[in-house]
Amino acid sequence: MLQTNTSMDKHLPNDALERGGDVFVTFPIRFEEGVFHMETVEGNVDLRLLNLLVKVSIVTKGD
Repeated sequence: MLQTNTSMDKHLPNDALERGGDVFVTFPIRFEEGVFHMETVEGNVDLRLLNLLVKVSIVTKGD
């Protein structure tokens, strides 16, 4: 969120902020070429994008 200069609430569904509870959000993480590698059955793979799935628990002010 530093790159987009936003805060967490800008990435969450509006109704989730109002009702509270748990919501899952995917954050893309981009890497420059040659920075992040993973060994697979097909060999070493240079990953440029990783999607991080995060569970966010929202507590409303009334709770």
